[in-house]
Order: sequence, then C-alpha cells, then structure tokens
Amino acid sequence: MARDLAEGSVPAVVPLVIETSRAVKANIALDAGLLSAIDEAATKRGLMLRHRLRMPPGPSGAARDASALAAGIDNAASGG
Repeated sequence: MARDLAEGSVPAVVPLVIETSRAVKANIALDAGLLSAIDEAATKRGLMLRHRLRMPPGPSGAARDASALAAGIDNAASGG
C-alpha cells in the first residue's frame, strides 16, 4: 500500500451495504439538486419509476416522483 500511495493512489472507505431486496416506504426530504442528480443517474440507467409505471413524459418534479415511488412501492408490496 505504501508504494501505491507513493504513486498517487488515494485510499477510500467504501461502506458495505447488504441489499435485502425488500422495498420499504420512506418519507424523506432531499435537496433539489441531489434529487435531480439521482433522477438523472436513474434515467441514464433506465430506472426511473415514471417509465416503469407508464407515466406520461413531462417536466420532472420531486412531488410527482415521490408519488410515483410511493405508488410503485405500494404496488410491489401488494403483489401487483
């Protein structure tokens, strides 16, 4: 590791997050810029809920996305 550091490497702490594959409903508040960045990354990966829920295209909004998320989670939890 000393050689790696000398060559310019930077150590990083990466948290271990164990996926449970269980959806939970959460009411959270995020900075608009953070939410926009999350939406953009999800869209690039084809993960936006509005596409899965066949929501019409249009301007994105935190309230609409949160509503779609809640509907998707409720739908998944009920087996629908």
